[in-house]
Amino acid sequence: MQHQSTAHDNIPASPFAGEAPDMFFGLPMAMARAMALRGERIGHDMAQVRMGFQADQANSRGEVHGGSIATLLDCTLA
Repeated sequence: MQHQSTAHDNIPASPFAGEAPDMFFGLPMAMARAMALRGERIGHDMAQVRMGFQADQANSRGEVHGGSIATLLDCTLA
């Protein structure tokens, strides 16, 4: 399967890649550490963030909890 190019493919890697777990795009953010958020890329009008799955933050079906998704959005838009 060939990778299809998307708009975020043109965003360079974040200068914040590899930062401390309690930092998120250069800002101190304990919630980012608690949710295992990693800022991978950031551009003029978009960001790419990775959130690791944590079983203790799953819903009753074992899937990512909606509150986790809301927190991902809240931290990314902050």
